Amino acid sequence: MRRAGRGVVEGTDRADIKDLVLSHEALWDAGSTLGSGGMIVIAEGTCMVTLSQILMRFYHHESCGQCTPCRQGTGWLHRIMDRIVAGQGRPEDIERLYYISKFNDGTRSAASATRPATP
Repeated sequence: MRRAGRGVVEGTDRADIKDLVLSHEALWDAGSTLGSGGMIVIAEGTCMVTLSQILMRFYHHESCGQCTPCRQGTGWLHRIMDRIVAGQGRPEDIERLYYISKFNDGTRSAASATRPATP
């Protein structure tokens, strides 16, 4: 039995990926890339807020620190997500997350600088 996959293909709007072939060419045609080929499989029912917190912690830790928006921005994103998950989120946090992530838009030194902006 084959389950239909659904998800987000980075670089595109939301996409139903059940018919998308996992190849460099197919993803390029969809407006994305395969990159290193890594992917995250998420169990149904997983809390997306907690997953975002975990991803922000990872990106903050893995930032090379070469460019200020990534070095500082990933820390801010991580701390805001920690606060939200702890139940201490503020109404302005969502707008702030969006604003900070816009500075990690792929114009930075490191190729991984876009990752914090995409979860």
